[in-house]
Amino acid sequence: MSIALIAGLAMLVGAIAEGVALYFLLNMLLESGAVRKNYLGNDIPVSVGISFPVSLILVFLFYALIQRYDFSFHIYLIGIISICFLGFIDDMLGQRDTLGFKGHFGALFKGRLTTGGLKALGGGIIAFFIALSLSGLESLSNGWVDILLNTLIIALFTNMLN
Repeated sequence: MSIALIAGLAMLVGAIAEGVALYFLLNMLLESGAVRKNYLGNDIPVSVGISFPVSLILVFLFYALIQRYDFSFHIYLIGIISICFLGFIDDMLGQRDTLGFKGHFGALFKGRLTTGGLKALGGGIIAFFIALSLSGLESLSNGWVDILLNTLIIALFTNMLN
C-alpha cells in the first residue's frame, strides 16, 4: 500500500473519529455545565481539546492495523495526551483573574502558581521531553542546540494552537 494512500485513509479516519468524538463530547460538556461565555455572550463548551487524544488513538489503531509504526508515534501520543490533560485542568479548574503569558509568569515569580502557569511550565517540560526523546540520548553530547530549538518550536506551536 502506498504511503499517500495510507496518509489519505488516516486523514479520513481522523476526520470521522473527530466528528464522532465531537458529536458526543459537545453534548456532554454542555449538559455538564462546562461552558463559558464567548465575546458575543453565547455559552460555548470549554475543554473540547480532550477530543484530540481520542481521535488520535483511533487513527493510530487504524494505522497499526494496516502498517507498523515506529516508537516516535508513541512519543507523539504521550505528548498530545499530556498537553490536552493540562489544558483540561486549566479549563476546568482555572480562575480567570490572571491571563496571558505575562500574567501567569508574573504570578509565578510572586510565588503563586496558576493553572495557566502550570500549563505553560508543563507544556515546556513536555516539549523538552518530546525533543529529547526524538533526538536520542546520543545527541546530548553535541546536539543541545537542536534539542533546545526543537523544544522551543514544539512549545510555541502548542501555544499557538491554544
